[in-house]
Amino acid sequence: KGREEGIKEGKEAGKRLILNQLIENIYHEDATTWLQSLTIEQLNSISRMILSCDTFDELKKYVYNSL
Repeated sequence: KGREEGIKEGKEAGKRLILNQLIENIYHEDATTWLQSLTIEQLNSISRMILSCDTFDELKKYVYNSL
């Protein structure tokens, strides 16, 4: 069970890293701290909307309003 939990945590950390790289490339913002505060559902919503939002603030508003 501990190994499964470790794999899950690793996947979430990888998702946060990739999303932060995308946010840095698209919006020129470091979102590391913000991404750490989000749930997996919120991270998934970023994956769906990152290319549709024109600004980082617009993306953050979408994430907070989506749940």
